[in-house]
Amino acid sequence: MEIKNVAKYSLSLFKQDDTYTRYHIDGLKMAYFKAWWNKEEKLESFGGCGGLLKVPEYPGFCVLCMTYHTPANHDFGMPGYIVEFSPLYNENGEIILVEYDHDDITVFIDRGYDFNYTNEHYDAEICFLNNGGTIEFSDKEL
Repeated sequence: MEIKNVAKYSLSLFKQDDTYTRYHIDGLKMAYFKAWWNKEEKLESFGGCGGLLKVPEYPGFCVLCMTYHTPANHDFGMPGYIVEFSPLYNENGEIILVEYDHDDITVFIDRGYDFNYTNEHYDAEICFLNNGGTIEFSDKEL
């Protein structure tokens, strides 16, 4: 199945330290999701934990997703860690593709709610954890 109705975005580095690397998502003013409880599929603004998943139809790009992470186990090894993904959309309802070269299950998305000096939204931001984000496999759970 091919992913259709997409918009492509590039990243611009703006801040980096030992823990985080932050980029602007150039041209994306806000990210949205389709809520399961909203039967009209109205777009709801999103900011929070996300992920990037590569797709074969668009080499060099990943779908920007919202994610839900939980330390849990459903018929799998112990301890378990579950991540759910759902695509994010731009204001036109297009799936957001970000120019990026690999999957990343833990990023943070700042939806760009601040306004600049011309009273427009700044571009949305994405923050990567330089040293990973999974801490659920500690000795106390084994």
